[in-house]
Amino acid sequence: MIKTRLCLAIVATFGLCIAGASAEDSVAEATYEASVERAGADHKVALAKCDALEDNAEDVCEAEAELRLVTAKANANARHENTAEARAEARVDIADAELALAKQKCDDVTGNEHDVCVKQAELKHTSTTTAVDANEEVATAVDERAEKVQDAEYTLAMEKCEPLRGDAQTQCEEMAKAQHPEPH
Repeated sequence: MIKTRLCLAIVATFGLCIAGASAEDSVAEATYEASVERAGADHKVALAKCDALEDNAEDVCEAEAELRLVTAKANANARHENTAEARAEARVDIADAELALAKQKCDDVTGNEHDVCVKQAELKHTSTTTAVDANEEVATAVDERAEKVQDAEYTLAMEKCEPLRGDAQTQCEEMAKAQHPEPH
């Protein structure tokens, strides 16, 4: 009877944990969707304000609205996905929108001043995207190093078990496997 109650309590707790995780996921999804919808609505309002402007001022206004939209959506997605890849993608998406805005602003000037303005915008974009790429490479290298260390620790632990025999060797190997993940 006690075992039955204990089993029921464990099953009930497990079920509540799953339900709690599901509820959290639903809230996170709803928050994400609300952020994206709000960004879209704000974008429409901003574009409507741009209609009152003319020529490049209208184009700059639209590029600013687009930057705000891209920023809001990219950040919402990065928070929602909560991965390094999503955060990197957000930085690149925002950098692309910033480049488009900067180039649009450059259209207010002509000649060499325009060329310099565009080159400065492109330099900033290249700097940002290159930094994102470098951060991804560093993260990959750190992950690879951690795997190599884990593999070496496992190999060392198993090597220490080799001189043992019988139950002592079996226990040693089981402990090594429990403490260290098997090599990749």
